Amino acid sequence: MDLQDEIARAAYELFEKSGWAHGRDVENWLAAERIVRQRYAEQAKKEAKKTALPRAKKPEARR
Repeated sequence: MDLQDEIARAAYELFEKSGWAHGRDVENWLAAERIVRQRYAEQAKKEAKKTALPRAKKPEARR
């Protein structure tokens, strides 16, 4: 499923949850875009953590 399809599905779910309130299609679409893009960002962050190399420890300061 591509990004547009996911946004459309999420917008339709918002339409259903609003009790089928008409006239809010743009509002639902924009909210769905935020939801889906946030989901993508969270997934990318998790994937980056999985593939990231361990950080080297900083040497302790001498006194």
